[in-house]
Formats: sequence, C-alpha cells, structure tokens
Amino acid sequence: MLMNASILLPLPADLIVFSAGAMANHSWFFNPITIGIVAGIAASIGEMTAWAVGWGTKRFLLKKEEGKLYKTIALYFHKFGFWGVAFLSVIPFPHDFVGLFAGAVHYDPVKFFVATLMGKIPRCMLLASAGYAGATIVLSFFSWF
Repeated sequence: MLMNASILLPLPADLIVFSAGAMANHSWFFNPITIGIVAGIAASIGEMTAWAVGWGTKRFLLKKEEGKLYKTIALYFHKFGFWGVAFLSVIPFPHDFVGLFAGAVHYDPVKFFVATLMGKIPRCMLLASAGYAGATIVLSFFSWF
C-alpha cells in the first residue's frame, strides 16, 4: 500500500490504521470496526491504481505476451485469481506487486477490487482493533499511577 498510495502522505497505511484505532473511542462512528471498514475500502481503491499501472505498462513488466513469465503469471491468476488475491491482501505482503501483475495480465478489475476488498477490510479491522486494545492496555496501566 505504500508504493502507490504515498503521493500525499509517505507513511505506511498499516501504521495510520493502527494509530487511528489507538485513538478510537466508543462512539457509534469512531470505533475500530468503522475505522477498519473505511480504511479497507480506501486501501482497495488505492490498489486499483497499481492494477491500472500494470495494465498500462504490460509490455515493460512482462516483455511479451508470448513469454514464459507472462504465461506463468497469467496461469496463476486464472487458476487462483480471486481467492489468491484475497489471501495476499490479508497477509503482510507487498500487495502492489499483485496489482501490477493483475493489471498486466488483464485480470478482471471488478474481481480484483472485490477480492482486495475482502482481504483489506478484515486486515484493517484487525489492525485498528490491535491499536485500540494496545492503547486501552497502556492507558489502564498508567491510570494506576
């Protein structure tokens, strides 16, 4: 998320989501669940820029459509495509590369977006909840003094 989403704010998105979760309170809007959903949607939209760059630079990324690398990557995207993209968007992996190659092999952008959304929302919810829980523990520790 850092490579294509760092035009305005060059910080890792995970750090921002974790920090936002740490600053959350118990209101109906500013809680770890809502922060995770909004951040997951934003991260998925940001990953579409990697897909678009991959689609536009296919010749530079994969040389030729007849090449061995292109055929291998296209095979993996058509074999594991949707669930592979969803899984890779949950784990701490540079998902930008997945977006670049998905665009380069002209993987369906709607499927890519939905699969990325399915992975990014739970990931961001987990990060925001971890920030919230960590802040709660630290604040309760210092309230003893």
